[in-house]
Formats: sequence, C-alpha cells, structure tokens
Amino acid sequence: MVRKVIAITALLAGAAALTAESPSGNDRAKTAGFRKVVLHFFVDDQDRPQKVDILSSEAGGLNQWAEHLVLSGQVKIGSPAVAKVSEGLYLAKLSFPIEGDGEPLSNDVTFPVFKQQTVPAYPFELVKSGMPGGAVLRFTLNEKAKISDVQVVRASHRDLGLVAKEALKRWRAARPAMRNGEPIAVTLNVLFIFQVDGQRPAPWEWQVCPEPGLDPFVIVSAPISK
Repeated sequence: MVRKVIAITALLAGAAALTAESPSGNDRAKTAGFRKVVLHFFVDDQDRPQKVDILSSEAGGLNQWAEHLVLSGQVKIGSPAVAKVSEGLYLAKLSFPIEGDGEPLSNDVTFPVFKQQTVPAYPFELVKSGMPGGAVLRFTLNEKAKISDVQVVRASHRDLGLVAKEALKRWRAARPAMRNGEPIAVTLNVLFIFQVDGQRPAPWEWQVCPEPGLDPFVIVSAPISK
C-alpha cells in the first residue's frame, strides 16, 4: 500500500537563538563569505569534549556541524579560536567559509512578498529510499515582480535541484523588493529542505543559504510503505 505524500512549507529561523551570555550584535557582524558560530563546550578530566552549548550562530544549518567538530575532537583547546572561560569550560568562535556568500540586503530594502510558492514534487525514488536532502537556488526578481535566471547553486542530489528549480519558476510575487517606496530588482537565494517523515538531512554545505536569502522552504513527505 502506498501512503499519500504530504508536502508542507514552514519558515525556519536562519539565525540561532541567542542566550543571555551571547556576544553583542557587533560581534555577530558577518564578513562576506564566512558565517560564525559561537559556542561553549565542557571537557572532562582528560580534556575530552562532553557537552556543547550554542551561544549564537549566523546560520542555523551550521549548528549541528559545529557541535560535531567539537565532540569529535577536531576543535583543539590550544587553537586560537578557543579560549578558556573557567576550569573545564571553553569558548570557541568557529568561522565557516560559505561559497557564493554575499552581504545581506541593506536595511532600507524591503524583501518581496510572494502570493504563490509552488511546492516541489519530492522525487518518488528518494522518498522510497527515505533519503532527505536539499538544494540552494538563486534567482532574480525584477521591478515588476517577475522571476528570471533561476539557477541551482548546489544540491545534495541532482534530482532535488531539478524539482526545486521547476517549482521556483512557478512562484509568483505579490510585490517586488522595495527601497524607499520604489520597486527594485534583486537577486536572492533560497534553501529548499527535503525531509522524509520529519527526518532532517545531515549538515552538508548546501544546507547553508548564501546572503541575501529568503527563509528556508521545507518539503516534508510521508514515507512510502513497502
């Protein structure tokens, strides 16, 4: 019996939640091409990492990656990026290079508003195999709110990039980007995340959307029973 495939969209926070101990806003300023994750990690008596707390992040998709690097011992206590806070507690500031990353849109630019966001068709074979994944796409939206020049920047699987591209071509904007009340053309990036029964994909490079980017677009599919 084949279960119905369900597709939904959701908005995910691109920046990680900040705690009371997080760095100031100035410390989180981005350099084009790099995203920073700031974290605390605890070590045992033999200086082996035991626990990671994310303090701030410039890309939520990097959090799991940063945690893995620390817990696997790839972030060394003697590294210039690591500072001792107290006995058994360290602060690390990790920078990740993001291919094609740019600067966010300036504060005087208002993001476009979309009235139709066509959902990509989750490829049957990938659903059947239970394979999650994703794709980053880039497109231009002109002053008349028309989409053009849709490109796949990177994808975990070729088919995911193709279905995301076909869906994005059918998106419709109700309003273009605006600056001081005037419509302007912008080139934006968007991350499509494909999940099978809520199973999130592993934190690969494609999972971080270059600036300037829209909120992630999530496609969730029920598994296909065998």
